Amino acid sequence: MLTLLQQNINKDWIPLITGIPKRYQQYSFNNFIERGDKYKEAKLCCKEYFNYKSHKSGLFIGGPPGVGKTHLAVGTIRNLEIITENGIPRKAKAKMIDADEYFNLLYNAINSKQSKDKVIQELYRYNDVLLLDDLGLINMTMAKQENLYLLINYTYMHLSKIIITTNFTLDEFAKYDERISSRLYEMCHIIVLTGEDYRLKQ
Repeated sequence: MLTLLQQNINKDWIPLITGIPKRYQQYSFNNFIERGDKYKEAKLCCKEYFNYKSHKSGLFIGGPPGVGKTHLAVGTIRNLEIITENGIPRKAKAKMIDADEYFNLLYNAINSKQSKDKVIQELYRYNDVLLLDDLGLINMTMAKQENLYLLINYTYMHLSKIIITTNFTLDEFAKYDERISSRLYEMCHIIVLTGEDYRLKQ
């Protein structure tokens, strides 16, 4: 059983941002390439989101591979601020997690007889925002669909901040589960990036 002092010490040692893979650690707004007006608008939307000017709690960043979705999302969590109960802004604590990693967490929870809700609560326990990266509908089983709904519904009910990057549109999500797409439409700013895959161009 941790004492209150130990709990406070542990909280202080939690980094502001966790889970960013090494390849993405240099991503920021400063080196995000604006390939046209749509990219400028998308970047501005993310800046307004992290500057706590938005009444919506989420960002949904869609588009084909290689157009900068993850780059923009990582830049957002690096700059995200929230307002404390005293009305003072502070840097937000954020966690980045790959969608497949999230599904594996809940799959393992079942095998170890843990509560799925508890797993989701732990993701937000020390974090103000969750970045769910590379969410796709390929091989979307019924189990994955339900686990995704559990996360989206939790963020919806608790007004938690979430950023989602995906190769699919909300209309495509609706074909799988209208509950998910309906909640995302209401709680998220919708950003759609288009263009050529910069990885292939390189």
